Amino acid sequence: MTDTKVTLFEEAWEEEHGKDHGPNTQALVRDNPECVILVADGFDSAIIGYDSDYQRVIYSTEKCIEVLAKDMPYDDAVEYFDFNVAGSHMGEHTPIFKSEVTESYDG
Repeated sequence: MTDTKVTLFEEAWEEEHGKDHGPNTQALVRDNPECVILVADGFDSAIIGYDSDYQRVIYSTEKCIEVLAKDMPYDDAVEYFDFNVAGSHMGEHTPIFKSEVTESYDG
């Protein structure tokens, strides 16, 4: 495996799970070898895109919460996500968290 330029969002994740990133993160690194890619570790399955103009990974908010809800009650997962994940600013390459829910109004 190449020397990845992935910056860990949470160092604790690496200590607990090692340096193996999921297939989506590995694909981003492979396809963008010259980029610094900041990932929210543990949310590989929630990656829905990559903004190549600003070198930012795009995550589904709902999928991130689903990942967290596997280990905690849903309401706690939402609160944790809002404060500890989406609320973290890690510089110019901070990931984008995008809601995939589209609301319609029939009024």
